[in-house]
Order: sequence, then structure tokens, then C-alpha cells
Amino acid sequence: MNSHNGTRRPAGRSKESAAFTALSIVGGVLAAVCVVSGVAMLLLKAAGQEVAPLLSQIPLLLLPVAFVLLIVALLIAVRRRRLG
Repeated sequence: MNSHNGTRRPAGRSKESAAFTALSIVGGVLAAVCVVSGVAMLLLKAAGQEVAPLLSQIPLLLLPVAFVLLIVALLIAVRRRRLG
């Protein structure tokens, strides 16, 4: 693949870019789902409603996974930046 200045990129570069994009999107979506379920849980509790156990477990289980995915994406971005 050619970049804007006419030099060729290494073959692994596109895989790294695809991995960065995938990890960023999945991590962001998981984090958003966790925030929405957490806010819904708080609103239900404030309204005096019973909260389903699954709704309270979603942020506990998926938020750490989202953070790990976003940290890995950050490390990939730093590695890409340092290598060229």
C-alpha cells in the first residue's frame, strides 16, 4: 500500500491498523454499553424499582474488559508512532 509520499508501507502495517481499529471500536462499544446499563441501574434504584441482577453485573464484568481492550489499542498506537 502506498502512503501519501510514495514510500511503501510494511505488510504488517495494515494488520496493525485493522487491529487498532477493531480494538478501539469493540472497547468503545463495550464501555458505552456499561455506562448505559450503569445509568439505567441507578435510575431504576432511584425510582424505587427492583433492578435485575444481570443489569448490575454488566458493568462489573464488561467494563474491565473494555479498559483492557482500550489499553491494548493505546499500546498499538504508541508502537506504530514510535516505529514510524
